[in-house]
Amino acid sequence: MTHLATSLAIEPQLLGGLVVAAAAAIADLRTRRIPNAITVPGTALGLLTALAANQGWLPGTPGVAFGNALATAAGALLLGFACFARRLLGGGDAKLLVAVGAWVGFPALVHVFACSLAAALTMLIAECVVEGRTRVLLRTVVAIPGSWFLPRLRQLADRDLLQVPIPLGAAIAAGTLAWVLQAQRLAGG
Repeated sequence: MTHLATSLAIEPQLLGGLVVAAAAAIADLRTRRIPNAITVPGTALGLLTALAANQGWLPGTPGVAFGNALATAAGALLLGFACFARRLLGGGDAKLLVAVGAWVGFPALVHVFACSLAAALTMLIAECVVEGRTRVLLRTVVAIPGSWFLPRLRQLADRDLLQVPIPLGAAIAAGTLAWVLQAQRLAGG
């Protein structure tokens, strides 16, 4: 095997998480929805792959431990639906985090989430710049964190800005890709 082929080898669980996230991103960009047909089988396959790696059925691949994958998926389910209840995420976005969590485990999902947040913020800023809403964006960026200390500042925030439709599936896919690339770099691949 050449050096290039060796450096492109990706652990099956990282690759699986990336494939699920990419499929969800495509669906989200096209329809603004992430179907259960992607997230439910994606979660099940992630958990089965973790189990197979634990049982030695995937030779040479230690992978994410099954207990870690299951606990990460359960934690992502709780966090995702808490965000969904507060209208911070759509239901498909929450279920996509569960599926990716089943594939990558903990603490990798924390890194995926952080990178996804950065991607989503970048998308929001780009959307506001394209629509000419930079003044509203700046006012809201100051008002929301400031409202933690001075509740009256919350009135300055543009509630419509918080409802800008960002395809978070694409942001989660970008966060997953960032983590896979980082994991490869750390593994020396």
